[in-house]
Order: sequence, then structure tokens, then C-alpha cells
Amino acid sequence: MAASGSDTTRDKFAAMKHWLRSNGGQFSKIYLTYGTDGLRGAHAQKALDAEQEIIFVPLKCIMTSLVAKGSDIGKAIINSEVELRSAHSYLACFLVVEKHNANSFWAPYIDILPEQYSTVPIYYDEEELELLKGSFTLGKIDDRKNSLAMEYENICRNVPSFARYPVDDFIWARLSVITRIFGIRTGGVKTDGLVPMADFLTHKRPRETKLAR
Repeated sequence: MAASGSDTTRDKFAAMKHWLRSNGGQFSKIYLTYGTDGLRGAHAQKALDAEQEIIFVPLKCIMTSLVAKGSDIGKAIINSEVELRSAHSYLACFLVVEKHNANSFWAPYIDILPEQYSTVPIYYDEEELELLKGSFTLGKIDDRKNSLAMEYENICRNVPSFARYPVDDFIWARLSVITRIFGIRTGGVKTDGLVPMADFLTHKRPRETKLAR
């Protein structure tokens, strides 16, 4: 089934799907669409039955907070005893480090993450912000920007090696985490993580899909 989007985008998605399949992932019941505007989506190949498994993602392909905390940057953050504003910063820092690692196991997945999040308020342009004048939203946007910048600076102060990465990468990573994180349980331990392919499934309330553990 044809999908729109640039050749480069299609190549990146093809690499991600190959990576996932080669590591045991299964997703033959869906196909992806993606456009030059950065939007992407998953669609059923045909009508699905209730309780039917749509996607299988092996644990090794799920970027969990446990993986992040067990990495070099995660251990450095823990050993520094820095007080984080959000536990999501473990995953965000790990994501930043792996983004800059040309040999990262996660590269095929990281490569298809959005380059920007234009629908997130902190990235609104001047025209969009103008429409919000007079509302409390502008103050909330500034608070969020300041909070993320302070988190980054605090981490760099306590883990100097992280200062090699720009603040914009950290903010991008935090938004990547918050916009697609799943709560999961592995080995009886509750955690959360980024789940390739599953993060394309659009859902609503009441939800029509569920995550099987």
C-alpha cells in the first residue's frame, strides 16, 4: 500500500521496520503513513477483531527508564545525587546520548522520531503566540521553558560530561518522551518507556486499544 512522504523519510522508516523485525517485532496487521509535515500514523490493513494482537514489540526494543538508569549517563546522574525535577529526565538524557552515538542500537528508532514538535506550545511561533495574548497560557509556556532549561543546567552542573550536548537536544528529548511514553511492567517491576511502532497508534477516550504485558 502506497504511503506519502519524501524518499529520505521512507528510507528511515524502512530501516526502523527492518530493525524491529530483525529483533523479533511483528506488525503485519498495520501499515504506516507519513508526510512531509512530520505527521505519521498507523492504519489497519483490514478490519480487526476485538482482543486481536496488533503489534508485538520485544522488550529489547523498548527504551525503558530501567535501561536509561542502567546506562553510563543514568548511573552518572544517580551517583551525582542530583535532584531531578522529573523522572523523565533519565530517559531524555539517555535519548540525547544515543542520538549522538553513530553506533547506537537505537539509531533506527531515534532516526524516525519527529525533528520538532510544532504542536507543543513551547514551540509555537509568533503568530500563534499572538493569538494567545491575554490568556494565562503565555505564562504557562514561559514557566515550562524555564523549568526545562533549569533541569538541563542542574544536570550539567552535577554531571559535567552531559554539558557537551546542547540544551535544545535535551528539550527535544524531554518532548519525545512525554509525547509517546507508555507505562509498562517487566519482571514484576513497574516502569515506563518508549515503544517503537506502538507509539504510532492513535487512541481516544474511552480507549480502544490496550497494552498486553
